[in-house]
Amino acid sequence: MRGGRPVRKDHPRLAVCGDLDEACACVGAALAALPRRSSVRDILKAAQQALMFSCGVAAQPGAISRRERARLAEKTRDLEKRMARLSAKLKPAGGFVMPGATQAGAWLHVARTVCRRAERAVVSARLDPALGSFLNRLSSALFLAARWADEGGVRP
Repeated sequence: MRGGRPVRKDHPRLAVCGDLDEACACVGAALAALPRRSSVRDILKAAQQALMFSCGVAAQPGAISRRERARLAEKTRDLEKRMARLSAKLKPAGGFVMPGATQAGAWLHVARTVCRRAERAVVSARLDPALGSFLNRLSSALFLAARWADEGGVRP
């Protein structure tokens, strides 16, 4: 529905919502593959909550409110802080990172790529750039979490 009216299944907003839902499911799969006491679980749970919030923002017709834009900015800042802490614990990346070293890492790479697709869909749908900026930072956070998982940082 858009403003109380049905919208077509190929509406650009629905594409964004579908991508966000898919990314959230992939993060959930990664969480299921991680040990219960993994140090990245809090980042991933925050990512899932942020993805659901983003889906709600994307689903609304018209411009997002100042309050929603401020919440996206807050979520972006929070992600950047978490990324800085996680990045400090990682070895320097040497070359391309190939997914598949661990099951959790592989799911995080899938989530990252779906998040990038959602970011492109936000641009195509001409949604608020704050949503695209948030998704850009989230995909970077998922990349770091995947590296962390693949380096063995998920041990309890």
